[in-house]
Amino acid sequence: MRDLFGTPGDTLLTGTVCRHVKQRWPGLRINCATANPDLLLCDPNVSELNGQPGLFVLDFWYLELIERRDNTRHVLAPTLSSIGVDTTDYGARVYLTEAERGRAREFLEPMPRPRIAFNQRSAQPAKNWPRRHWDALLPGLRARGSLVQLGDQSEPVHEDVTRYAGRLTRRESMAILAECDIFVGPESFLMHAASGLNVPAVVIFGGRTSPVVSGYAINRNLYTDLPCSGCWLSGHPGSECPHDLACLEAISVTDVLNAVDDELQTARTRRSG
Repeated sequence: MRDLFGTPGDTLLTGTVCRHVKQRWPGLRINCATANPDLLLCDPNVSELNGQPGLFVLDFWYLELIERRDNTRHVLAPTLSSIGVDTTDYGARVYLTEAERGRAREFLEPMPRPRIAFNQRSAQPAKNWPRRHWDALLPGLRARGSLVQLGDQSEPVHEDVTRYAGRLTRRESMAILAECDIFVGPESFLMHAASGLNVPAVVIFGGRTSPVVSGYAINRNLYTDLPCSGCWLSGHPGSECPHDLACLEAISVTDVLNAVDDELQTARTRRSG
């Protein structure tokens, strides 16, 4: 199994492919070639990481969706359909050790619940809700719970948040996320990790791609359907948005806070029931 794109989020998606392959053919031993082997440690569906290539190779990628700017098909569908696996179960799985979870519980024990994990930045600028909206959002989130900032060192610095951004390994970040009650952020690695940990999420998609393409139905996916939606632009030089990220600008602070309130209420109802 080859993880050809090699971003952290794509590695977790590759793990989903491995799970479906293993379910279909339980006797297979899967050797997964990936740039992020740490993310698939402890995955019971993977027998080996970055071992010697075997006779049979399955590639996970979705370049044809990008080239067609397909806004209606999930990124896992081409790979799974190529081997005759017909499913809409695209949920991720994250496998942490009890020691990893225990350390995260110790770190966060002093923090009252609900704990709201967030990160602001994806590696692709076209996915990033503008900074001024985040600055306006955080006081509202702070009034609702304890804030835990995850992500890498490029995350903006804020006061009155517990900042782990840029200070943890990715596995440590996932363990911290597992001890939180909700995640808020862009379409990103942490969005996939939240799904794999059964942590409710509010995901600020904008309109670059539909949540059908890479999102999770259990989340609150904030999507803007404009005539230009489904552009697949990255926001990097040569792939900038000609509309000043109108799809992201259309998502208001109130939209995000209402979605957070709904998710927190749903979680409270589930616990009390």
